[in-house]
Amino acid sequence: MVEALLFIALVIGVAAAVWWWVPRWRLGKLAAGAQSEVPDDQAVSKEVQAMLAVIERRATRPELGPLNLFKAALSKANLSQANLRAANLREAELSGADLRAADLRAADLSEANLSGANLARADLSEATLSKADLRAADLTGADLSKAYLFEANLSGATLTGADLSKAYLFEANLSGADLSGADLTGTNLLEATLTGATLSGADLSRANLSGADLREADLARADLFRATLVGADLSGATLSGATLSGTDLSGANLTGADLPWANLSKALGLAQEQLDAACGNDETKLPEGLSIMRLPRR
Repeated sequence: MVEALLFIALVIGVAAAVWWWVPRWRLGKLAAGAQSEVPDDQAVSKEVQAMLAVIERRATRPELGPLNLFKAALSKANLSQANLRAANLREAELSGADLRAADLRAADLSEANLSGANLARADLSEATLSKADLRAADLTGADLSKAYLFEANLSGATLTGADLSKAYLFEANLSGADLSGADLTGTNLLEATLTGATLSGADLSRANLSGADLREADLARADLFRATLVGADLSGATLSGATLSGTDLSGANLTGADLPWANLSKALGLAQEQLDAACGNDETKLPEGLSIMRLPRR
């Protein structure tokens, strides 16, 4: 009888211990799981280092084909001179990354975040950058010839001396960007936003700027030979010394545009009412029969 009572007491004690300990064990496991989900800076750094190692190895094994870095987290990574030709970098996080002189020919950077990245002298020819974020990026001397930049955001970007010849920038945002001395020959800038952009000395010959917003833009000494500016807004723009020979200005808004020393002698679609809202000087060349308000020589 005593043994039976002792056995019952033991069973009750074990049951009570299990009842007390199991829920606390489960809570501990849940807490540990929650902690493991918290990003660890060191782990992230190791992940980036692992990606960089893969990129470096792949550079010596071209037979393996293009890299797949879809949605890769490479913020502030050092990818200077990296071989990323034809790589898949769609939606990649590359903000603040160092991509100087990187080979990104034919790479897919659609919707990638490249804000603040250094892409000076990088080769992005024929690359796809549709809807990419390139705000305040440094693209000095970069090759973007034949690149696809549909709706890309390049506001505040530096593109001095960059090659954008025959690039596609339909509805791209280049407000406040510095494109001084850039090559934009044959570039499609249809309905692009270039408010306050610097295009001084840029080559825009045969470029399509129809419907583009060029308010307050600096186009001093720019070459717009045979460019199309149909319906473009050039109000308040500076076109001092610009070449507009053969340029189609049909319906363009020239209100407050500054045209001293500009050559419009063979401009197309230019009406007197457009020039009445602009100003020039004695050196402004106009088509026969048209005139402009001349500002006194400074």
